[in-house]
Amino acid sequence: MKTLVVSVEKTYARDVDSAPFSLHVSFETRDELTVLFGPSGAGKTLTLDCIAGFSNPDRGNIRLGDEVLFDAKTRKNLAARKRRIGYVFQKDALFPHMTLRGNLEFASRTKSPKTGSNLVEETLHQFGLGPLAGRRPDQVSGGERQRCSIARLLVSRPRLVLLDEPTRGLDVRLREQLYEVLTQVRSQYRLPMILVTHDLEEAFALGDRMLVYDQGRIIQDGSPTDIHAGPASPEVACLLGITPILKGTAVAHNGSDTAVVESQGFRFPVVHLNGFNPGQSLSFCIRTEHVVACPAVTSSSPNVLTLPLRKKTETPTHVRLEFQDGIAAEFPRQELAAESVKVGARWELKFPPGSVWVFPKTQFSVRK
Repeated sequence: MKTLVVSVEKTYARDVDSAPFSLHVSFETRDELTVLFGPSGAGKTLTLDCIAGFSNPDRGNIRLGDEVLFDAKTRKNLAARKRRIGYVFQKDALFPHMTLRGNLEFASRTKSPKTGSNLVEETLHQFGLGPLAGRRPDQVSGGERQRCSIARLLVSRPRLVLLDEPTRGLDVRLREQLYEVLTQVRSQYRLPMILVTHDLEEAFALGDRMLVYDQGRIIQDGSPTDIHAGPASPEVACLLGITPILKGTAVAHNGSDTAVVESQGFRFPVVHLNGFNPGQSLSFCIRTEHVVACPAVTSSSPNVLTLPLRKKTETPTHVRLEFQDGIAAEFPRQELAAESVKVGARWELKFPPGSVWVFPKTQFSVRK
């Protein structure tokens, strides 16, 4: 299986309508689906464009297996059409005057007529496009067009697949259908795949590995589950929607499985201090899904924080209660009668050790 090696830098100077921007990233990936996750403007799509050959880095190199696609020092720059890289854009790039079958046939034109024809029919069937093969792109749904885009890409037999927010603009049902298609492609073809998204649920649904981008840099690397369980910095936690971020002091570590962090006069139990010694200042976050909350009783209890409810937010599946300093708790709707919850009422909050995460003292490194 070919390994993709990327180490590139690209800088844009300040312009009339834009601030200066610098991309500086290095990573390797093989037969896995790697998610580039982060906010808009972080450099995710620019990374794909450099890999595909649509944008030239200022410095660095890109290799796929033994082949050099780009090297700034030797001035090697393989043309995009020769890189054999499939690219699915945010908006499908199908030929509007061709049928779905015609789009796939165009992609298979380098094959022998018989081989190409068989491959097209097999791929149309595989992606559930057979009954729609005679229609033009404007005669099918957005989800069907994106499925055709992926099918056309695979007919060309790429060595690497790049996906730039392919589910953007699709409704929930079509998005889930496309997730199934991408999962099937990943397991069947075993190609290196890189997916750009700022949707955390999408990253969890599809990604084997996630690179968190911010301001042109990779600020954490790992599986989506591991990154969510242990964000490397407050910046990563904010991008993942894990708030609040609080300041505190390491109080003790007794050698057992738990330690203590003090903040604003309250002591939070934590699993570990991540390299901090007692007395040192640190930052930590609280996971709302682990906070235990109940209406306050008359007598106070130790290790319980009593706060007035400031805001109640309801979704189809959950109820979120927000208190001061951004501290919050979440309940499945079936576990809490939301209509009986009143803003201003006092609640008792308990924080199991797993609900508090201390950001590590040491910096992370990108996995090779």
